[in-house]
Amino acid sequence: MVSLWASGSVYLISIISLISIGAQVKINKYRLFTTLFFFLVVTISVIYNINNSSIKDYIQLLLLIGLLINYNPDRRLNTFVYKGFYLGGHLVIIGVIILSIHYGLNQLEYYYLSVSRTFNYSSFYLYFSFIIAPFYLRHNKYRAFIYLVLFISITLLFSTRSVLVLGLASYLVLYNKLIIKNKKFLLLIIITVVLSLSMNIWEELLTKIFNVSTNTSNLLRLGMFNLSFDVIKEFPLGVGIGGTLDLLYSNNFYFPYTHNTLADLLIELGYIGLFLYLSLVLYIIKLYRNNKNRVALVISLFIIIYSMFESYSFNIIITLITIVVIKSIKKIC
Repeated sequence: MVSLWASGSVYLISIISLISIGAQVKINKYRLFTTLFFFLVVTISVIYNINNSSIKDYIQLLLLIGLLINYNPDRRLNTFVYKGFYLGGHLVIIGVIILSIHYGLNQLEYYYLSVSRTFNYSSFYLYFSFIIAPFYLRHNKYRAFIYLVLFISITLLFSTRSVLVLGLASYLVLYNKLIIKNKKFLLLIIITVVLSLSMNIWEELLTKIFNVSTNTSNLLRLGMFNLSFDVIKEFPLGVGIGGTLDLLYSNNFYFPYTHNTLADLLIELGYIGLFLYLSLVLYIIKLYRNNKNRVALVISLFIIIYSMFESYSFNIIITLITIVVIKSIKKIC
């Protein structure tokens, strides 16, 4: 019965939102030239590693690059997408409840409820559901605060530290004026912080984040990140698209990806991957400069910073969601 939830029904609402993408793809001469340029750059690396590259992953990467460059949503579609995030977040919560009833909160069984097969991507999704969407959709401050508490509870339950910290920072930036001006709301925030401190939540959380000497997760992530720079020295154009898994296993890192967008690109595409990553960061900054408001700033910083803690390319739905979010920066308000 639970397995019927499989293959991503927790993301159902957002997938429905993404159906509208095709209608919003608008190609002009500048975008066409830019698309062809990046196609050529990626193809150079694939030709260089033709025997080690996955053609399927190559075609998928080209399509995603083309979508990122040519997808041009309007404000109406942005609203539709963030309503999708908001509703989808509630489905994630339902999934967690079902999981807890049937299995206890076990990440090994979580794939029955999510296409991501991991808590990390679900927390990434919940960031937009319960931090960004309530602000963008103009929910009142107390309702937004309830979703903040829900976001904190779930991300603590998932032990997804980076999303939790970035989510809290984003909330404070978005609602800073309201927190300062409204004494009752400020008091509510203070009480919540004090209660969480009394439970030693933050001490444990901060220890896990900054402990790089004995924390296994941090050590492995740093090891894979360092490995990517060793790879680029030996393979300037990478080991080939789709080669991350084999490379990590051969170096005793038993993960399908590096948990770092830059590291994945360095391993598979070498210096071309570095060029793609820097181009993405500069593009996000450019979009923000066209729409300088708090929510655009928060989303821009989140996407850039979180790319150092997770790979946006490992899961196709997360990649599509990331593209939609990036393209919403220019016209979000």
